[in-house]
Amino acid sequence: RIEVMKNNTRSNNRKIQETAMLNFYGIKLGSGIALSSGGISNVGFVRIEGTSSSAPLNMSQLVVYDEKGQNVSKKRPTQSSGSPYGPPGSGTRGASEEMANDGDERPRAHPYEFHGKGQSDFWQVQLDKPTKVTSVVVYNRSDCCGDRMGSGYVIKLFSSQPNTVLLWTSDPLNDSQVQRIMVPGGKV
Repeated sequence: RIEVMKNNTRSNNRKIQETAMLNFYGIKLGSGIALSSGGISNVGFVRIEGTSSSAPLNMSQLVVYDEKGQNVSKKRPTQSSGSPYGPPGSGTRGASEEMANDGDERPRAHPYEFHGKGQSDFWQVQLDKPTKVTSVVVYNRSDCCGDRMGSGYVIKLFSSQPNTVLLWTSDPLNDSQVQRIMVPGGKV
């Protein structure tokens, strides 16, 4: 029973996930995601970044939550390390960088995911204003290649321009379909 509840906390169905979070953790989901007491203030950019040994970046969605549980990354300007593997409708494989924060919060199959070209890929979103970020959710690709996410990718939080400074780096991601990264308080 516990294993079923635990697995349901990762469900793509919001109702199932809400019930499981309440039953398993005793946490009710708000308008976005369970809130934490942590978080890092004055974040201007959130980036997912690989190393020189990382596989090409494949992800369906990256969602950034503030202290109110609001998605503060939806349809904000994005940038990546190079043009994606090919935008939809171009006759090539892959999707555009804007698809990764279009608000479709679920794992998606190719070509409806962001697909980078190679090692050391990064994708980032610029937030509307300096924000206290409490969590980041990464939705992996649903059809194959999920292991690419676990090949050395991390989440990085940067301050706003003009003096962009690295504020925090997560532990390496894994190949899960949905990963919730809680941001601790303070500068790491």
